Amino acid sequence: MGRRRRRVVHVVRKTLPKVFTCPNCGMVSVRLQPKETTTIISCGSCGTSQEIPNAGKEPIDIYNEFVDRFNAGQTGAPSSEANRIEA
Repeated sequence: MGRRRRRVVHVVRKTLPKVFTCPNCGMVSVRLQPKETTTIISCGSCGTSQEIPNAGKEPIDIYNEFVDRFNAGQTGAPSSEANRIEA
């Protein structure tokens, strides 16, 4: 008589995202320069961009700092100037 085969359970490891949503319009790309001390966050559709110091932070931490600065009004969003021109 044979034994029943055991079911193999695959553990799915979740990873943090590399592309985050823009607080102004849509998508934001977080680009890390591991050898440099700054991180450039830029949006492809509205053009909002900012450099944030990279002191051993993860991309999600840098993105959260970017959103905090955006909500405080410290980010120079070019789309707000474009909206004034269109209006």
